[in-house]
Amino acid sequence: MMNFRTTPYHSVVMNEIYAYALKLLRVRDYTVSELRAKLEAKFGAVPPELIEQLLQKKFVKPDWPSLKEALAAKMNDWTLRVPLQPRDAGRLFRALLRLGYDEDAIREEINSVNGVNASPTGRSHQNDEQ
Repeated sequence: MMNFRTTPYHSVVMNEIYAYALKLLRVRDYTVSELRAKLEAKFGAVPPELIEQLLQKKFVKPDWPSLKEALAAKMNDWTLRVPLQPRDAGRLFRALLRLGYDEDAIREEINSVNGVNASPTGRSHQNDEQ
């Protein structure tokens, strides 16, 4: 745990927030703003030194656009409209993958924007319900 130069009560609360932050970060990566929002929802105000500590240790990544924001920006930049053509969905998929977003998350986001259940890479998934 990390030690803060504050009153014992404040230190206990800080350690509790820090422990909860580490618990969240074990499950998935968060940007600073995403993690701060989660912590504020549970504890109220989050001390800036806690976020700084997590950044220094590279436990949390600096703010990066969310997948939804990146997808919207690419669609706007390329003047794409819904429904996406399979070729355009594939282009978006590859561009977002190169930016480092998770493959499954990209598929889900493109599908939710497009309003379909097909894969954006053009590969179809067979339906087992018959």
